[in-house]
Amino acid sequence: YGTCSAKLPAIKKEFVWLKEVDSIAIQSSVRNLADAYTRFFKKQNSAPRFKSKKNNIQSYTTKQTNENIAVVGN
Repeated sequence: YGTCSAKLPAIKKEFVWLKEVDSIAIQSSVRNLADAYTRFFKKQNSAPRFKSKKNNIQSYTTKQTNENIAVVGN
C-alpha cells in the first residue's frame, strides 16, 4: 500500500480527472486492493476481480468527519 499511495500525487497530475474524486476514496480503494492481493498471496482468498459491468450496484467509501457528508437525492 505504501508504494502505491506514494505514487498517487504523480498519477493525479497525469490523469486530471482523478482530481474530481475525493482523495480519501482513492486511498481507500488502493488500500482495499493491497489487502486483497495480500490475502490472495497468503492463500486466504481467491484472486481479486474487477466489479461486474452486469451488476448495477455501485459503492463509495470515504471517512465521515464531524458529520460533513450528506446524501442528497438518489
